Amino acid sequence: MKKSITACLLLLLFLLAGCGEKEELFTPGHVSDRTYENAALGLKCIVPADWDYLTEAELLQLGEVPPMQEGQEEQTLSQRLSAHLNSGGQVQDMYAMTADGLQTINVMVTRFDLAEQEMDISVFTDLAKDELESVYRSMGITEVKTLREQVLFLDENCEAVRLSGYYSDVPLHSVQLCMVRGSYICVVTFNSFVEDNTEMMMKFFRPLIVEEE
Repeated sequence: MKKSITACLLLLLFLLAGCGEKEELFTPGHVSDRTYENAALGLKCIVPADWDYLTEAELLQLGEVPPMQEGQEEQTLSQRLSAHLNSGGQVQDMYAMTADGLQTINVMVTRFDLAEQEMDISVFTDLAKDELESVYRSMGITEVKTLREQVLFLDENCEAVRLSGYYSDVPLHSVQLCMVRGSYICVVTFNSFVEDNTEMMMKFFRPLIVEEE
């Protein structure tokens, strides 16, 4: 239940997002054992042994990526995801969680041209903060409090929304980092029920060193 509710909330975060006109190929990340990497996003995450990643099929379903149609058998995963992003959809690039579902980390990507919308990432985050509070309340989260702040993450000062509330009397702590990646906005979300372990979960991420060919 916690997993499905938090997934819906994360998807609704991007009600503000729109699709861009420029076609661009999105490169998804990949998981090997306990490690997730996406060179295009500059992210690497190593989760503890008691965590699990969602499968590629589960990520596609969570991001509501349309199923492959007849005649699209030659289409690569990058092409499918790019088409979904260019049509205004969102891509769930990674989702990791503990067995009890009390702690989750996910990476979501959307196309949003900040220059075209005449705003910067701080304005986008402010709008997302207001939308998040409304969405969380509508999903039954009570005593919702939100705060926009800057968080140092992998040596990058990221605009962030820190949220707290209660789900069925269980405390919820959430931090959502908004980062610009070209014509995409990447949001890394840390959800922690009962205790606030968001700072600890951020330390699962390491600098991604891309070897030159």
